[in-house]
Formats: sequence, C-alpha cells, structure tokens
Amino acid sequence: MNHKIVTALVDQWGPRLALDISRLPRVGEQSYNSPERQRLAAIERRMTTPATPAGVKILQLVGVLVPKAESLFFTTTSMDSFALEFRDALRDPKIGTIVISVDSPGGTVAGTSELATTILAARGQKQVVAHVGYLCASAAFWIASAAERLIVSPSGEVGSVGVFLAHFDYSEQLRKDGVRPTLIHAGRFKTEGNPYEPLTAAARQQYQKGVDESHQKFIAALARHRGVSAEIVATTFGEGRIFGASEAVARRMADEVATYDSVLSRYGLSRRAPTTGQRAESSDPGIQSRRLRLRLLEREGV
Repeated sequence: MNHKIVTALVDQWGPRLALDISRLPRVGEQSYNSPERQRLAAIERRMTTPATPAGVKILQLVGVLVPKAESLFFTTTSMDSFALEFRDALRDPKIGTIVISVDSPGGTVAGTSELATTILAARGQKQVVAHVGYLCASAAFWIASAAERLIVSPSGEVGSVGVFLAHFDYSEQLRKDGVRPTLIHAGRFKTEGNPYEPLTAAARQQYQKGVDESHQKFIAALARHRGVSAEIVATTFGEGRIFGASEAVARRMADEVATYDSVLSRYGLSRRAPTTGQRAESSDPGIQSRRLRLRLLEREGV
C-alpha cells in the first residue's frame, strides 16, 4: 500500500491527541500493540523503577501518555499500567508516600480523566506528591494536578491547558499521484472527516463540539484539583500557553519550586553517585529508557 495512504489513515483515524500526532509510530515500525513490545515494556518498567526505602514509592510519568500499549521507539507511559502500579502502592501498607516524577508533553484524551480521578481519590489515604522535572503539559498537567502537591523544578514548565484535533486533507497529493480513493460505507457519517477530501463544514462543527467538550472537562478537573474556580482556570492558567516554574506557582497552577533532589531528601532519599571506576549514568528517565531498550533489543537479537 502507498505509504502516503497509510500515513493518512494513521493521522486521521488514530486516537484524538492533545499534542502533535506526528509523535506516533509510522510505517515500517512494529505493531503498536504487539505482545513482544508490551512484554519488553513491562520489563523496562520493573528495571527502571528506582529503589526506595520502606514507606516511599516513586512512579515515573514520562514521555507521551497513551491509554494502553507502550512504544519501543519513543518514550511513552501507559496510563492503564501506571494506574495499576499506583493502586498497588495504595494497597501496600508499607508505603505511606507516593512521589510521581513527571516529564511529559501530554498525550491522548482517552485515559487521562480516569487516571487523574484515581490519583485524586487517593487524597486522605496516603501522601501523593507530583514533581515536574522539565515539562508537565496538557494531559500530564491534568493528571499531575490531582496530586496533593505539585512541585516544579526551577527550570521546569507547566501548562498547555487545551485540546486540539488535526485533520489532514491528502486529496490534492493523491490526485497528483494518480490515486483516486473510493469509500464504500454504510452509515451516513461513517466516513466523515476522512483524509481523502476536504473537511466539510458539518464535520468541522462536529469535531469542534468534541474538542470543546473535552476542554470543558479539562478546565473543570483543574478547578477541582487546584481548589480554584473554573473561571480562574479559564482566564489565568494560560489558555494553552506554558509557563516557567515561578510563574506557574504565581498563577496557582503549582505549589512550589524545588529541585528533584531536594524533594527526595525530604523522604530520606538521594540519587546514588557512581563509585570509583563506574561510569556516571544519566538520571533523565528518557535517556535511561532508551538505553534500556537498546540493551533489550540486543539481548533479543532484534
């Protein structure tokens, strides 16, 4: 099949995203939901979870946030898997504090509200703190704001309160390639918004309705999580813009500016320095993840 057609299908019929959908896998990559990929992703989660003393659990919310399967080709977090780990920590009587380490540009609308609700419901059961390393945007902000406290590194950024949906019209390019698609369907709106023709006014109106509904849910959730009115969220939280740590705190989008190391020290934790002769490893979760994937691929002979 022509790769342009495949790309068009991925762009149009993939999940609605609150970020650039070009980050999704493309033609030539392994099946996004392949059992092998999910198995390796599960191994990765176990190997990259930091060791902590009794009483504290650190969970990583990094990369693009997706509902289920994770990718071997760029850093992602499965929201379903994260929710399972979070619930396990809640049930563990030895754990009193959960620290969510965040570095994410956001993700899909699907799954975000459910995970945020799970975290919000933990308030009063155990202490839940979210720390932003570098970026907490869009869906990641929706989720992290559900923690009791949201702390941001001095160079961190928070925001991107909004939703968007992209439609791609490939009809002119296909015409130049000599390709004329024919869609055979049942159901009046089954092919509405397809990438082979310009978007109709009716389809645009319908898509805008869905985007507006998701946006209103986003605003209502932030108001509930941050203890402010929906009007303050709508007018003060940037309307889609991203802010540095200090301004985010001033706008009541976050509670405090502090480094990750200082937050860890509050719970008697620290990032271990390498002993003599050992190579220093990056503490960046994305770099750790990519290194691990390479090791796993080498081990499996891929």
